[in-house]
Amino acid sequence: MKKHINLQHFVLLNIILCVIYFLFPGTFTAALLAYCMAVAGLTGIWFILYTRYIKEQANRPGLLMLGRRKTLLFAYSGFNLIMAVLFVFGETTMPVCLGFTVASGILLICLLRFDQTLTAFLYRTLNVSNRVAIVGSGDLSKELGNYIAQQHKFSFQGYLERDERQAIETSEQYIAFAAANNIRELYIPSGHFAYADIAMLNEAANKHCIRLKLIADTPLANIESFRYTEHFNKVLLLKAYNEPLSSLKNRIAKRLFDCIISSVVMITILWWLIPLIGILIKAESKGPVFFKQLRSGRNNQSFWCYKFRTMVNNADSDQKQATRDDARVTKIGAFLRRTSLDELPQFINVLKNEMSIIGPRPHMLRHTEEYSNLIKAYMVRLYLKPGLTGWAQVNGFRGETPDLESMQKRIEHDIWYMQNWSPRLDTRIFFKTAINMLRKEENAF
Repeated sequence: MKKHINLQHFVLLNIILCVIYFLFPGTFTAALLAYCMAVAGLTGIWFILYTRYIKEQANRPGLLMLGRRKTLLFAYSGFNLIMAVLFVFGETTMPVCLGFTVASGILLICLLRFDQTLTAFLYRTLNVSNRVAIVGSGDLSKELGNYIAQQHKFSFQGYLERDERQAIETSEQYIAFAAANNIRELYIPSGHFAYADIAMLNEAANKHCIRLKLIADTPLANIESFRYTEHFNKVLLLKAYNEPLSSLKNRIAKRLFDCIISSVVMITILWWLIPLIGILIKAESKGPVFFKQLRSGRNNQSFWCYKFRTMVNNADSDQKQATRDDARVTKIGAFLRRTSLDELPQFINVLKNEMSIIGPRPHMLRHTEEYSNLIKAYMVRLYLKPGLTGWAQVNGFRGETPDLESMQKRIEHDIWYMQNWSPRLDTRIFFKTAINMLRKEENAF
């Protein structure tokens, strides 16, 4: 089955069937058309399932994880089959059957066009298109480049070649050039480099928060780290990580969740709790009510992270994590840390779109620099906006990280969350965090 089958073809087929029935009405024609509708419906369903389970391996969003076009095709194919079955059992007439299928098909096409128009408008308005570039300018690279240039979700920056003008002479300089030009996705033909170089490039790309994707122009069985696939038109791409939040629809859903929850918390709780806690903090020790610190945000962009001040003023706050029985922590500060109330001002960061409610916890800049040199995939967690709480925190990996293994476990949980994000998972983490706040956590100090 060829990939060019789409919803419009099925609707056109039903229009042709309508014309045939209008020109040659009768029982035999109706039976023949019902048979054609049933075959078309089964063919569409088979094509979708074949694509889903054999070719695309469930790496796209939507019903059956196929994307909007194939989701609508699947629904329309099923509707064709149902209408044909209803006609066979005498539950409807052929004019009604054809009328409903054509009308529903036109409605689905209009829905798809509206969705495409709205998506294009949102990408232009929100300015969230990813800057991408392609290494090399071979036939497959140009085919991919022509496709990407027409997509609203990307801002195509052209082709990178080895030359003095672009200051690219070695494979490592591809990543350096991409980072210097704020390129977020870099596409490389798999035959352009040796397998060892690809692994090295992927590691270097991760450190700069650049997503490296391989254009499958050679056999790729030996590149184990690129386990996920996606199709851009007819070009097969391999990637190291699955990212549901690369979809604009999912990002909007997550942002709405953040804004609604943050607004409710600000209106119902923080308006009176902030002054109350502020009075208690000021009564115990000198200094500001809020403590702000530069933390690593999405794509390693630093931002000022807010907290209630829980320590006496000290020179080590930007260098040293809080430890158990830390002498710097005040009495009210210990209570705030134990109950996680010290994090509440970060709802301000959420409303400013610097953080999300759920996501990897933001680390100090010094820790980001330190651990990115010790843990290969450390910077991958920064593909996401940091959160007030996260999958690692509700699984016991919060607070101090006294050894490298503890940080490694936290990173593994953060990456797992990134690859398995869903609204249900965010809701689960949110309520689990609320429950944990009501009881003392072992690592809350």
